[in-house]
Amino acid sequence: MKFVLGWIKANPVTVASAVLLVGALVALFLFVAPGGNEFRQKLSKRLGEKRRIERLERTEVEIPPARPDDPPVTKMITVNQAAIDKLRQAYQRMNREYTQTFDLAVAINRSGHVEMLDGLFPKPDIRDAAKPFDAKHHYRESFRQMLGEYSPDAPLPRLDAGRPIATGLVNQALAQVEAEFLQNAWPAKTRADLGPKQLQELLKMKRTRYRDLLRGNAEKIHLYAETDIRSPEFPFNVGPWSQPGDKPAMADIWEGQLGLWIQQDIAEAIARANRVDDPSANVTNVPVKRLIKIDVVPGYVGINGNGGLAGGAVSRPRSDRAGPRPELYDPYDESDMPAAPAPGRRSDAPLQPGPTGVSPDTELPEDFSVAHTGRRSNALYDVRHVWVTLVVDSRQLPQFFNQLAAVNFMTVLKVDLRDVDEYEALRDGYVYGPGDAVEANILLETVWLRKWTAELMPEQVRQDLGIVTEEPAADRITAAAN
Repeated sequence: MKFVLGWIKANPVTVASAVLLVGALVALFLFVAPGGNEFRQKLSKRLGEKRRIERLERTEVEIPPARPDDPPVTKMITVNQAAIDKLRQAYQRMNREYTQTFDLAVAINRSGHVEMLDGLFPKPDIRDAAKPFDAKHHYRESFRQMLGEYSPDAPLPRLDAGRPIATGLVNQALAQVEAEFLQNAWPAKTRADLGPKQLQELLKMKRTRYRDLLRGNAEKIHLYAETDIRSPEFPFNVGPWSQPGDKPAMADIWEGQLGLWIQQDIAEAIARANRVDDPSANVTNVPVKRLIKIDVVPGYVGINGNGGLAGGAVSRPRSDRAGPRPELYDPYDESDMPAAPAPGRRSDAPLQPGPTGVSPDTELPEDFSVAHTGRRSNALYDVRHVWVTLVVDSRQLPQFFNQLAAVNFMTVLKVDLRDVDEYEALRDGYVYGPGDAVEANILLETVWLRKWTAELMPEQVRQDLGIVTEEPAADRITAAAN
């Protein structure tokens, strides 16, 4: 072997010539000899596989981010079975997490939202023709219950609401103060017999008694609100279909049911903020002082309504009253005490229709013309807007917003604030406590997942929303046979 290596070193020209000769013979074999074409194909295939392996060794892929809001991570990896298995596991984990998250969202969205009557939706049994009429009573009774005293066992949130103390009770108490004063104001027998100092003393005693009455009433409740559902000042948005009369359409009953759920969530947020389960909490120290009005904006945002910001808004109620305000209580005036204010009327503004021909089964892009969230009704969920008008403590307003966000995905879209004159409110019987009270008009966005609502919707509602109803197989067979 050493001799061969030495000979090669000593004769480089001869070796090079031999290599060239061998190369020429190989080329001759590949291109001329029989079977060379098949060999070239095999060689080309091998080279292609080699290049493919080289590409797999340095392939750019997108890795799902660790946090949902982060962008995907781009990496150069070697694609092999181990990498494929690792990516498959990552996507399987993401799919499980999505399923679990969505199921949790559905459970939260559905929690506490029960039908006003069992078996009412999507269509009551034909043998129970009275159920739509019974729904009227249960629907209206639900609103009454939500204004009632707190109960841990109540199926609906309770606001422990009350009205300002009745005018008759105030007048009766003040008359008693005057009668007792005259008994001790010897030798005076009537008010006309009182001197200037005695009149001033009587005025002071009446004012003190008046403030004590108002504060005592405020400390017994957690919220001011009109509790008579027959009053135009009743704060909840009660559908006209519930009035006595003809049998209501199932689509109207469903609209009432969804509206009830929306307002139930708002009541729940108020109840949490106002700590209705705490006996030490009352109107004077809670965030929400008075519920004036709730207006559910008509229509499903993006399908048959534009929502509360873009054309389909309901004009906001205000607590202004027509004509001059009554004067502050005057102890020399024998007239009745001022009546409670009228918080406003619900608008009958016509609905501005939303985009036509839009199927909720088609993925919709974000639409920031309806709200800054960009959300509109689609195949996954429906969006409804609602206005809430109330008196709140300005310092505690963030606490109320936190509770709104914590209840069923509600989002604050818009807030209009105006100052409340606490002295004028006092004339009307409202005691709001030491904080700075403001009247807040709040537009809320609510979301309702079709995973559970669609199965309850009456057929007419499903058609209006473009939800495709799967025809039962038996019906298809019967139709084909006919």
